[in-house]
Amino acid sequence: MAAESASPVDDPTPYPPGCHEGLGELFRADPHARSTGIEIVDFGLGRCDARMTTATHHTNFIGPVHGGVVFSLADVALSVAGNSWGRISLALSLEVLYAKATRSGQEVVARARCRTRSRRIAAFSVDIEADGVLVATVQALNYRTDDWHLGAEAWPESWRSTY
Repeated sequence: MAAESASPVDDPTPYPPGCHEGLGELFRADPHARSTGIEIVDFGLGRCDARMTTATHHTNFIGPVHGGVVFSLADVALSVAGNSWGRISLALSLEVLYAKATRSGQEVVARARCRTRSRRIAAFSVDIEADGVLVATVQALNYRTDDWHLGAEAWPESWRSTY
C-alpha cells in the first residue's frame, strides 16, 4: 500500500512529457464548466484554481447568486485537483459551508487543495472567494480508481506506483 502524503500540493515532481498539456485539454473541455462560464486558471499536482464571473442568470429569486452556482465552481475545482495526478478520481463526499452571499457581476474564485491522499482516498479543501472575501468553503473526499486519463501507457510505471 502506498504511503500517505501529508502535503501533496508541495510536490515539485514534473509531469511526464505531454501529460500536463493533455490533462489541461481534457479539463478545459469540461462541458459543464464551459456552459456555466467556469475557467480553469491553473492546476498542478493536487491543486486547482478556477474562476467565473457571475451574471444575472446565476441569481436566485431572492437576488444573490444561487448557492448551487458557487457549489458548482467548487466542484469543478475539486474535480480538476482530484484528477491532477492523472488517475481517474471521483467525488465521494462534499460538505459546503456558505459564509457570505455573492452578487451578479462578481468574479468568484475557487482554490482546491489536497490535504492528504492515499492510494484510494484523497481529502481536499476548497476555499471560494469573491472580491478577496471568503464566501464559502468545501471539505471533500475523492475515491481514486485504478484507471488513468490519457491511457495508462502515457504514465511511466514509476508515476503510476507513486501517484
